[in-house]
Amino acid sequence: MLAAGLVFAFSAGIPHPVPGRSDSFRLMFYNVENLFDTLDHPLPGDDEYTPSGRRAWNGWKYRQKLHRIFQVVVAGGGWEPPELIGLCEVENRQVVEDLFTKTPLVKYPWGIVHVESPDERGIDVALAYRKDAFEPAGFESWPLTDGDGHVLATRPVLYVRGEISCTSSLHIILVHWPSRFNPPEYRMRASVRVAGIIDSLLQAEPDANIILAGDLNDNPDDPAPVYLTRDSVMINLAAGSAGGQGGTLKYEGRWYAFDQMMVSRSLLSGKGLRWKEGSFRVIRETFMVKEDNRFPGVEPFRTYEGYRYAGGYSDHLPVVADFVCLP
Repeated sequence: MLAAGLVFAFSAGIPHPVPGRSDSFRLMFYNVENLFDTLDHPLPGDDEYTPSGRRAWNGWKYRQKLHRIFQVVVAGGGWEPPELIGLCEVENRQVVEDLFTKTPLVKYPWGIVHVESPDERGIDVALAYRKDAFEPAGFESWPLTDGDGHVLATRPVLYVRGEISCTSSLHIILVHWPSRFNPPEYRMRASVRVAGIIDSLLQAEPDANIILAGDLNDNPDDPAPVYLTRDSVMINLAAGSAGGQGGTLKYEGRWYAFDQMMVSRSLLSGKGLRWKEGSFRVIRETFMVKEDNRFPGVEPFRTYEGYRYAGGYSDHLPVVADFVCLP
């Protein structure tokens, strides 16, 4: 459960959205596969991503990576980039700022919500938003803990509350759950943590508009994601999408749908903000995949294959969903 009297970290100087905001918006979530700068920071997780590191990461590769992600964002947005973009596997705030200031995305007014995590690899979760569409009211993050209450060296839950178009409040929860190198109980702990946050939001606001997006490192039908949909508290838009065209990453010839979105029931019916039925999908443009050399079909065109630089985009494909405001 959330602590009583939830405290938000307010961002100073954020301009109000311009008049005439659209009556719809798109949310995208993308695991960008280790977006690191080239600097050697004190934390050990980035040692590989330096010019002298094992991956020989340099300025040219970094700029190429930024441009690759920009291409995917444009593909996910259609004519314009999505209004809301959840990102994971970013090293710090600066790399997110570089993405939106050192690529053609700079022509749009972007804001960023980012919190440093205790992850042992030094990777974080962040939200980028278009200031002409979304106005954040506050944000908070919660670490994941083990059975003894010790903070786990993994990504915390990022929560952002704000206003968008026709609704007075929108609650966004972004997650990157512990990897499958960890036992399943770690992801269940993460699910219980998120469920407590959602329950508290719904207690305070029964019709709260809540969107959860992230890399859950589980398929939609695995126990941890299913726990969040108990009693239909949340509806998993990715349900039934494991494998085939619904997958977002491929391992040993099999597709997995680890990247998911869930919405609260208020976003399925009634007036105001609504999920546009059928709009959830995986973005799988031809340039984002390549032929799988070991198994049938294609696979994500990733930046690295092992320690060999491949020059691709990411080992994950992004997911998007559209939302509309009804009178």
